[in-house]
Amino acid sequence: MRLNIVQNGARRALAGLLAFGVMLGTACGIVPEPDKILFGTITVNGRAVTSTNTDYVVDVRLASTGAVLQTYQMGADPEFDPYFYGIRVPLEAFAPLASADCALGDALTLVLRRGSTVLMQLAHTVSARGPSRIDFGPAADTDGDGLSDLDERDLYGTDPNNPDTDGDGMPDGWEVAHNLNPLVNDADQDADGDGHSNLDEYLGRRDPWDPNNVPLAVKNDVDGDRTSDLLLYHAQAGTWYMMQSTNGFRTAAFGDNEFQIPCPADYDGDGKVDMALYLAGVWHILQSSNGYSTVEFGWHGAVPVPHDYDGDGRADLALYYQPWGRWYIRQSTAGFRDQQFGWELAAPVPGDYDGDGHADLAVYGPGGMWYVLRSQYGFTSYHFGWDEPVPVPADYDGDGRTDLGLYHGPSGTWFLMMSHDGFLLRQFGWDGPLPVPADYDGDGRTDLALYYPPTGTWYILQSTAGFRIRQFGWDEPIPCGAAGR
Repeated sequence: MRLNIVQNGARRALAGLLAFGVMLGTACGIVPEPDKILFGTITVNGRAVTSTNTDYVVDVRLASTGAVLQTYQMGADPEFDPYFYGIRVPLEAFAPLASADCALGDALTLVLRRGSTVLMQLAHTVSARGPSRIDFGPAADTDGDGLSDLDERDLYGTDPNNPDTDGDGMPDGWEVAHNLNPLVNDADQDADGDGHSNLDEYLGRRDPWDPNNVPLAVKNDVDGDRTSDLLLYHAQAGTWYMMQSTNGFRTAAFGDNEFQIPCPADYDGDGKVDMALYLAGVWHILQSSNGYSTVEFGWHGAVPVPHDYDGDGRADLALYYQPWGRWYIRQSTAGFRDQQFGWELAAPVPGDYDGDGHADLAVYGPGGMWYVLRSQYGFTSYHFGWDEPVPVPADYDGDGRTDLGLYHGPSGTWFLMMSHDGFLLRQFGWDGPLPVPADYDGDGRTDLALYYPPTGTWYILQSTAGFRIRQFGWDEPIPCGAAGR
């Protein structure tokens, strides 16, 4: 007998167990009705329990405190599917067969234990004969790629212990969800012909089959290689200094007023960050594809917060006026948006907190309170922090959602509450450097990073490529995107 079942139950895995009752009844000159078949998977702490875990046992009891009717020990039958338990509970009593364990309408309790320790209990009422699937815990996804272990094995042929079976930088679950092949390295292919590779579409959290859904540029990525570059602006000289990860060193004279605020972003949607400056209601933008332009939008005292609020792959001109707690957004596709969300003491911290490709309005207030108006799921709030740290929200775990983040300068400590990986406390820094988190190794995850103005030194703890120190700058230029500036 082999229980070979995928999640949708399409395979006839219970034939052996059902046939057992028929064979026994036939030997006695009768054909009995089917018994009760209980089967399912077991997941404990997010991991699948298989036939190798022989210390796991499932007992079937009549009611929660009744006698044990049947028992199955994982691995007891080598013919069973290793991911499943399976138990036959007799339901009838035709002589000379033994008496039935239970009858229709009885309440059963399935008890999962490890040795003598009870881990879970599930109730089941016998409402009909035949098989019933009862899983202990949600389907296991050992490698965290969004596909259950069973589906990886039985439907897609991928490795349940490797989130990226073909090694192309795109998780198996994402490739399956977007109709790509998780068994073929297709990172460099361009499914929709929009000039962005499949890997770029994944890193930008965009649809690889929609040519109009282009990836938003990575923060401070001037050369468009999906990796953040070292980017400085020297206000007194009106000069930008760039150490590009692919194209190397570059300078650009762009700026004519030391009070202009640098706000680089991808305003033309070509995957490259454009140089931009804001002062007193005037935006000066040097787009990498469309050249120079000026736009009058705003007034003195408003804080520029450009981001892709309408999800079209282009950064929108946006302002937050702190005295009123009001947002003014000139969306490139969806048009003008004016919304009150915040108050005088709250600082703007926009980001894509729900992972839908649209930047959400968000503010960080006194006492460590975060208030987020998600474009897909609506309003939510979090208490995470206190008055001293600087907010540094970003996608630190690479799941496409902005995470809550804080940097406490006096102790040089980062506090992260990640949407996928949970809480992280990391000591990296000291009192003096500016936090400049970004994706410096191009793996889709924001790295912890610091810039120390007195020496012009960057200290970067890359999530994939490890620790890195780079001297690039001096005490006058400011790093673009530094938190708290």
